[in-house]
Amino acid sequence: MASFEKRGKRTRVVVSVMQSGVRRKVSKTFDTKKKAKDWAIMMEADKLQNRSIIASSMTFADYFKMWMETYKKNDIRPSTYNTYISTLRHIKESFDGITLENLTYSLLQSRLDTIGKTLSKGTMTLIVSRIKACLKDALYDKYILDDIFTRLKPHGIERSKKLTLYQLQNLKNYRIICITLN
Repeated sequence: MASFEKRGKRTRVVVSVMQSGVRRKVSKTFDTKKKAKDWAIMMEADKLQNRSIIASSMTFADYFKMWMETYKKNDIRPSTYNTYISTLRHIKESFDGITLENLTYSLLQSRLDTIGKTLSKGTMTLIVSRIKACLKDALYDKYILDDIFTRLKPHGIERSKKLTLYQLQNLKNYRIICITLN
């Protein structure tokens, strides 16, 4: 059962939650008592449906870090794991302080578009695919309630194509042949 506490003109709600056999408290402060009651009712309903209340208040960057350490670290090569750390760095910079419960499709896409202004489309494709995989697991584990990730699209800078060493050697040979024929 939620408890209410008056704090000046604001109302604070405290909801008690059992997680892994440990009792924890989740609290939030509202401007009106009605908003506080509405939030308390939602939290109590989430408890009855076994949704993770504490986890949804986790920041996106913290969840991504936990996810990559839990699901990826032991299953991929160290060099690949380093690219996940790079993705985490971009998430920390762009989604600073944003919790899982506050993530929306439009917020995700706009922040990814901002990241894409400095990175190539190929790099953005990797970042978006990792974010989608992370949020898919968050949905399965009920850290988030809706599919906010399926429509995400990678937008990045189109880089000019570079020649491989083999292609460069063929171009030099072709040029030499053209010069000798003329």
